[in-house]
Amino acid sequence: MVPTCRRTARGPPDHAKARLRADKRLAVTVTTRNAGGYRDPAVLMIDQLKEVYIDGTLNTIDTTQWYPTVMRKDYTVGLTVSENGLDDPDQQFYENFVCARAQLYRVLQARGRHV
Repeated sequence: MVPTCRRTARGPPDHAKARLRADKRLAVTVTTRNAGGYRDPAVLMIDQLKEVYIDGTLNTIDTTQWYPTVMRKDYTVGLTVSENGLDDPDQQFYENFVCARAQLYRVLQARGRHV
């Protein structure tokens, strides 16, 4: 390491401060539908959140109230299940992980390109 960089580099993190942060856990409410196919993944997610010091509580709502709750944005963390075809992982990529896909389609169509 270059001597000038060595002087300005930070040392190891303060582990005592890290332990104090672990005592202050973030509390969130995980909202999902009240059906086994939705409840079970939500319970698994809450268990995984505990690994990063986030305490989750499960709030199950009736399926008929799910979409109104989503439209009102009346949730902290919402979990839903999306399924895909077994042999086509691209479907999940374009449906869930591509940013601003609807806006991109409109821009390309406005420029005369077909999508």
